[in-house]
Amino acid sequence: MNAIGIALNLANRFAGSDFAERTRLRKPAEKLAYIVTRRGFSAVIKSQGALSKRKAKTNKDKQSQTSQKPSSLFDLNLSEEQMMIKDNAARLAERLREEAASSAIDRKPSEAIWNEFDELGAGYFILPEDLDGMDMAHASETWMLLTEELARGDMGQALALLSPVSVALAISRWGQSGLQHTWQSKLIESGRVQASVAHQETGVNRNDAQPSCTAQKKGNSYRLNGHKTMVPISQSAEFFLVSASLKDKTFLFLVPRNSKGVTVSQLPSMGLHSADLGQLHLKNVDIPLYHCLDAGNFDAQEWLARSQVAAATLATGTAQAILDYVVPYCNDRKAFGEPITHRQSVAFMIADMATEIEGMRLLNSRAASRAERNMDFTKEARLSFLQATSKGMQAGTDGVQLLGGHGFIQEHPVERWYRDLRATPLLAGSLII
Repeated sequence: MNAIGIALNLANRFAGSDFAERTRLRKPAEKLAYIVTRRGFSAVIKSQGALSKRKAKTNKDKQSQTSQKPSSLFDLNLSEEQMMIKDNAARLAERLREEAASSAIDRKPSEAIWNEFDELGAGYFILPEDLDGMDMAHASETWMLLTEELARGDMGQALALLSPVSVALAISRWGQSGLQHTWQSKLIESGRVQASVAHQETGVNRNDAQPSCTAQKKGNSYRLNGHKTMVPISQSAEFFLVSASLKDKTFLFLVPRNSKGVTVSQLPSMGLHSADLGQLHLKNVDIPLYHCLDAGNFDAQEWLARSQVAAATLATGTAQAILDYVVPYCNDRKAFGEPITHRQSVAFMIADMATEIEGMRLLNSRAASRAERNMDFTKEARLSFLQATSKGMQAGTDGVQLLGGHGFIQEHPVERWYRDLRATPLLAGSLII
């Protein structure tokens, strides 16, 4: 184990020790461990980058020598880098929970939260090597782990925080080389630039695979017309990655907010208030040709599949947060002189919730694993999305029921998690892994 891993292990052990509890040092120790490991982690990312690249290249060479076929193994073990990212994301998720609990229902991520998320270095790990990223193995799986942990803190804030990196990830995967390097500096090197994916549309006949928003080639530009809804960080985003139909095919287009013909309005919604959802209106908006994400390898079905897994992962993290909350609540709440968990109806409901959440997580992992190995994962993505929309919302309903009357008041977070989970079927296209 490297020095960072040792430091992280020692810090976590002390924070979780009985000694820290007896001396009332648990909270200060947890905070100190979070700050030290997060800042140390951020500081050594670049110094370890070259070594990770060499290791990745060596591993790829070995794999190419032993087999030319993608591995079909489904490995659930986490690498050291993944464990480090997961632990730091869990600490940030705790901060999201604290902010959501101590503020108004429409609280958006604070500047401090944005800064802490930047220090995780998520974009640096996920971007490919030729864009100055680490090209870390299992990037899709790592992105899934990060997404779930943040959603355990607050689904709306997680959606807001992950939106700019999703745009960067899409550009690095499908954008033309000129656009890639330009936006690498904008989104990674030059500091945070707010950007969001705009895909969902209004209307009962909408088709995720065939947007009604259209793009037409006009000389040296594309002209976009249409309307989008459920757009994260709508009021602060400087750029929107818009899905539109071009000659009966779906493509992604990068649209600056200050383009002529672009208007943004707020969207009242039942859940995801902290994601700052809004509507995007495009009327004869002209953008340069290179703002189309078409480097010859764009696959709309793959993009939708990746977005479905991301949405399912958000739901999994939120459902896990509900389970983590209702178990101690039901153990502490007494009826007829004993905890209500002694009643089979309550115990079985909690057990069913835990079982379904584990199933959601496994389906997400299966889809991300196949995506990382360049195998077809369309079916797995669809299954994970269907499981999340069904069982995720069921977890929200059961959580409210287990709390009884407390499930409907804002003093407990379950009612907010329930409202957020109701939006899961509409999140396909908002993020990607």
